[in-house]
Amino acid sequence: MHERNRLVHFERKGEAGQPTATSYRVPASAPDVLTEAQAKEFDPSPSTATLCDECSEWINDANPGMLSVDHASSCSLYPATVRCKFCGELADKATAHLHDGGWVGGECCWEARLRGSE
Repeated sequence: MHERNRLVHFERKGEAGQPTATSYRVPASAPDVLTEAQAKEFDPSPSTATLCDECSEWINDANPGMLSVDHASSCSLYPATVRCKFCGELADKATAHLHDGGWVGGECCWEARLRGSE
């Protein structure tokens, strides 16, 4: 039987001054009060996130494409170009489509897929 885990979060100011957070998975039986060094012993590969200046939504640094459509289209921290999940080409975010957790380039793949389904 596997022991349940819980997340422990540590927040700090990032390089550009915006808040960042690091989350560690620790066993549920671990002490309630841990230092970050102690948490890292349980989880040597934590996830990190950056807090958006505009809307206060946490952006997962490992997968910034996993954003809500509203946040992804309006966030100034998010790049103006995105990588198409099908062909890997850079696409203009204004014409790309957020689909099933990834971006589909408008010019490179979205229009071709629509034509192919006619």
